[in-house]
Amino acid sequence: MPEDCRVLGVSATLEISNRVSLADLLGFTEAPLITVETLQQKQQEVLLVNDFPLVTEHSPLDYAEEVTSVIHSLQVFQEPLLVLFTSKELLLAVSDLLDHPHLAQYKNGEPSQLKKRFEKGERQILLGTGSFWEGVDFSTHPCVIQVIPRLPFQNPQEPLTRKLNHELRQEGKNPFYDYQLPMAIIRLKQALGRTIRKEEQASIAVILDSRIVHKRYGKQIRQALAKERTIREVNRNQITSAVIDFLQNHKNEKSKKEKR
Repeated sequence: MPEDCRVLGVSATLEISNRVSLADLLGFTEAPLITVETLQQKQQEVLLVNDFPLVTEHSPLDYAEEVTSVIHSLQVFQEPLLVLFTSKELLLAVSDLLDHPHLAQYKNGEPSQLKKRFEKGERQILLGTGSFWEGVDFSTHPCVIQVIPRLPFQNPQEPLTRKLNHELRQEGKNPFYDYQLPMAIIRLKQALGRTIRKEEQASIAVILDSRIVHKRYGKQIRQALAKERTIREVNRNQITSAVIDFLQNHKNEKSKKEKR
């Protein structure tokens, strides 16, 4: 790239952490970074479930059954339900257990096809992973319920992740706190933004991974999410009532706006 060529990058994901930015990873260590504060998303709430079992505490099948039971409890609201997985195996296991009609990635078509069918209302439940976290927007549904079983950490054994971890250690940085954790936060925020693309849309997300409540690093995730949306800690038995409260409040706010 010519030295006199200026490049301006605009994105919600340029700053990875306080000590690492995308420009750093690309080799532009002297690139200035300007951060713009984002507005609070009043039409979205995130429920943090503090007593949901960890995947390490169960067999893969038992854990899939636990996730499926939450989906069953939420389908009664008759609202579009988007479930975002971090692994193909768990997605397919839940799909096999789910007795309600649904759309599942790897079984019912390509992501673009599934998105169209979901937005047309062909099915109320969509199980997805990969691009559904960051590359697909759902702008037609007035309200969507999201379920996120696990926090989106990168696999530490992947070659690219291992290479980046090594380079960060060489620079005296902490791979987890300076890269993996911030990247998980970015991906989580991207996922939450999939369902509030318009001002009139509303969304409630249920994060089942209790590490966000109990692990030391969970505080950083909670603080990052709270900057842009309402977060609320609940136990498993409170999920349904919390969703009822949110949907009723959304309905009331919508009625107020229509009367103006």
